[in-house]
Amino acid sequence: IENYINIGHHLAHAAHAFFSSPYSESAILVIDGCGDKLDDQWETVSLYSATGNVISLVEKITGKIEHSTNTIISLSNSIGVLYKNVSAMCGFGPFGEGTLMGLASYGKPRYRGEYMRFIHTTKKKIEIDNIGLYRHLNKIISKKSGQYKVEDMAASAQDVLNNLILYYAK
Repeated sequence: IENYINIGHHLAHAAHAFFSSPYSESAILVIDGCGDKLDDQWETVSLYSATGNVISLVEKITGKIEHSTNTIISLSNSIGVLYKNVSAMCGFGPFGEGTLMGLASYGKPRYRGEYMRFIHTTKKKIEIDNIGLYRHLNKIISKKSGQYKVEDMAASAQDVLNNLILYYAK
């Protein structure tokens, strides 16, 4: 293909957001389940600065898949994977995040503390142990055998997601 230019996954998100906006300058925060692979790590969060027709990378947060399954559920530091895992654990399938988000308004964030045991903030980034959280949620769901409320799991995930996004936005 002639005139083909390969750009990164997060840069593509940033370019779409900025160039389709009415702004001539902007900060752009990209939070994704998983972007491009960089060496042995994957993009999870990127911050860009844009002015005119130039978008510059300010900071990038990456995560690793450090589990023998070598699957996305274990990708560390990914807010998107956290949300995807909760969605799957609640029985909404591989693309059920929209259902989880809609259901969140019907519940209470009763499991927020359980989720936060696997999330640690530093001055510059959020460290998320997604495989640890996945295993823990599996135990909660197995032990409760239907006694847990899916809407509370959803509300907890949404509350955590909102706070993590605000952390990066600041």
